[in-house]
Amino acid sequence: MEQLGDCRVIETSETSRDVVVLPIGGLGRIGMNMTLIGARGGWHVIDCGVRFPDPEQFGAASVLPDLGWIETLAPHIRSVILTHGHEDHIGALPHLLRRVNAPVHGTRFTLELVRRKLAETPGLTDVDLRTIAPGETCSFPGIEFGFVRVTHSIPDCVSVFARTDQGTVLHTGDWKIDREPVDGEHFDEARFRSLGDAGVRLLLSDSTNALVPGWTASEASLVEPLKTQVEGAPGRVLVTTFASNLHRLESVCRIAEEAGRSVCLLGRSLTRYVEVARAAGRWSPDPGLLVAPERLDDLPDGHLLIITTGTQGEPSSALARLSRGDHPLLSVRSGDRVLHSARVIPGNERAVNAMFSGLIRRGAEVVHGWRSGIHCSGHARQEELDHMLALVRPSTFVPIHGEVAFLRDHANRARQAGVPEVHEIENGVGIVLKDEGTHLESLGRLDTWFDDGTRVGTFEELGMRDRVRLAYNGVVGVHVRWDPGSGGDEPVVDLDTRGLYTDEGRLLERCRREVVAIVSDARGKDGDEPMEDVIARAVRRFFKRDSGRRPEVMVFLATKGAGERGEDGKG
Repeated sequence: MEQLGDCRVIETSETSRDVVVLPIGGLGRIGMNMTLIGARGGWHVIDCGVRFPDPEQFGAASVLPDLGWIETLAPHIRSVILTHGHEDHIGALPHLLRRVNAPVHGTRFTLELVRRKLAETPGLTDVDLRTIAPGETCSFPGIEFGFVRVTHSIPDCVSVFARTDQGTVLHTGDWKIDREPVDGEHFDEARFRSLGDAGVRLLLSDSTNALVPGWTASEASLVEPLKTQVEGAPGRVLVTTFASNLHRLESVCRIAEEAGRSVCLLGRSLTRYVEVARAAGRWSPDPGLLVAPERLDDLPDGHLLIITTGTQGEPSSALARLSRGDHPLLSVRSGDRVLHSARVIPGNERAVNAMFSGLIRRGAEVVHGWRSGIHCSGHARQEELDHMLALVRPSTFVPIHGEVAFLRDHANRARQAGVPEVHEIENGVGIVLKDEGTHLESLGRLDTWFDDGTRVGTFEELGMRDRVRLAYNGVVGVHVRWDPGSGGDEPVVDLDTRGLYTDEGRLLERCRREVVAIVSDARGKDGDEPMEDVIARAVRRFFKRDSGRRPEVMVFLATKGAGERGEDGKG
């Protein structure tokens, strides 16, 4: 990746012809996609997503872009433009809109998802939502945006191009070229070619499948393999797929109907996406086909197909609960066939494999998506990436959306295709388009923000480092009552632990005796160090020596006159 020197604030001026394109999420990691375009003193946000937290980021529900930096730009942000409705592109939008007052542009289906998300967020009921469609444009000072239909694994997706003083900037969003889209809405090859004919100054393109050879399969190609699996099942069929993939849901429902099976939707996100599809006029399953979860026991096994959440083994999802045997409405049993019509997102392998193991132990047959032809990606593979480069023929290329290895491979493909200028960059590095050429400028370090389900903040603000230490090392509470000026009774010391090996309490008793000795020895002496610190250091040293851990220690010291209240206590 290209290294830059000193960090600086990247600015855009009303009188300057310069254009700045600045990704602040989605590069180097999967998810949290967000790119800004600055022109004529204004900034425009393309997508605003989240990503899954890493395993060591305890307590985090999702990871967000640097909202603190966004706040500094808030007065100059003129629009938010959404390419599609996946959470890694819209999930952080409520947090952005708490800080930014700007209209939000998206296709009908995408904005219907946004409406429901905002309805669950207090104080965001008056957001200006503006529906756009492929072929339309919207203009702001110094910039005009247009939209091109692309195919992906969720309906109503677009690429975004911006006509600026420095030429056309094209941001693909997520895409693949599906020659047989099940909804009949085709990837608009002709429009991309016409953009290329007119000249594209900068192309930013999705790199998620840059390491995968070939051409991504069409969604339509899954129908026959899915049909074979359903028709060949002697008992119940359970299908898990991404709830947002309405094309897949529609195909599965049609297959179930042809096989004479009723369909049950098991999981709140499935119900929500079907409701959104109905409201957006995209698709609505036949009410006569659906059966309520409470009526599952009323139907013979061979007449039932259940679509569930849980493709990634999420602990609270329907399929994960079924694998553990703690779902309130259904139990997996011998003869059930589970179709995993999804990919396993990197980092989720352990949870998914544990879920599969639980299902198999309970008698189910598990059919894996990639190996059986019942899943295909929503992202372009290498031949499609090459085809996009040939259609657009950009002057400058920047790969986006992917791990570093994905970006590197995509960049090399652009070089092989003869693109004159190719840049591999990290989040926070801006591409500045000028009359005299292109150069890079850096924001410097971006802070990662987290949503823990109750509040959002930086790593430090939410105490994420302490959460990690507590998870790995445990915590010890030490309660001491003593009279520092007297040689009377032995100090009273109680210890309580969480997350530590104590050898059935024997380690605690030995540690307690050490604390008693330390406190007793300090009676009548003037120490340079607070007693709480002396005790905490001794307890950490004890557990490091005897269990290999350095726990967090909280000391509550009640001296004579303080009673039981711990007024002198210190954490």
